[in-house]
Amino acid sequence: MRETSLPSPQEISKLFGSKNSVSGPLHLAATWTGILLTILGAAHFRSWALFPIAALLLVGLQHRLFTLYHEAIHGCLTRNAKVGDILARFFAAYPSLTRYDGVRQRHIDHHLRAASREDPERVSHCENWRQLAPLMYPIPYALCRLVFGWAPYDAEFQRMMAERDNTPYPFAPGERTMISATMAAIPVILALLCWRIGGNPLAALLYPATLILVTNPVMVLRQWVEHYNFDRHDADPRYFYVRSNPVERFFFAPMHFNFHGAHHFYPWIPQYNLPVLHAYLRDRGVEIHERSSYTGVIGQLLIRPAQAAA
Repeated sequence: MRETSLPSPQEISKLFGSKNSVSGPLHLAATWTGILLTILGAAHFRSWALFPIAALLLVGLQHRLFTLYHEAIHGCLTRNAKVGDILARFFAAYPSLTRYDGVRQRHIDHHLRAASREDPERVSHCENWRQLAPLMYPIPYALCRLVFGWAPYDAEFQRMMAERDNTPYPFAPGERTMISATMAAIPVILALLCWRIGGNPLAALLYPATLILVTNPVMVLRQWVEHYNFDRHDADPRYFYVRSNPVERFFFAPMHFNFHGAHHFYPWIPQYNLPVLHAYLRDRGVEIHERSSYTGVIGQLLIRPAQAAA
């Protein structure tokens, strides 16, 4: 990266830092509306064949919840940061099985320490799919260890963890209870709504099942593609842009998340300004490394091992 060409934070904030209090809540409402319609639609038609289609739609919608609480972590969801924190905590993070305060601090530290051995985001350090698997499926992985005292690829995962900074980011007081209550309440409410329209209440289970078995793995793979430079050893892994078609954007990069290099340069810029910020930085000669697609890099991950970036 040519540091001399990097615009000042003041210049970027003036051009692209404007925030509004409408976009974030609207995206949040639209996302939950989509989740509700998807599950009610699957319940209404009472066809098991529709459940996989509904699950695919839920992957993209649940991924948007991550993007929304990520916006709040950076103070971009609403102009009033406290309002954004409340919306993100209760309507995006907790319904994603995620604590909020600890994740916020971990993510801020990630921006400060990215591309170093002290980066707290464990995904950034994984060198192959075997090390990623426990992060993609943390609940099945934990249950396997609890029941059998063993889990697939555990030894390799633990070796990777032992070489990194594993400082804990604890739950806030009462947060475990709130997350558990939220995740219990969502399927119950959805089941009642499915029953109310004369549909199959079992469709409500699509929400937690998809989140645990499909959405979380997709989010982990997305994060890995954006931060690990196994295929570009000369590139700074903080500053990648991933070209994506509409299908990939729906599943892997909702709300302009593929403009990740621009985000790492100026993390306080709202997501809806990232495309123009990316173009502005390119025009100014700032080096942002480009990847062809998420699925292309993930395919390379599966067919050949990665090499350590940090």
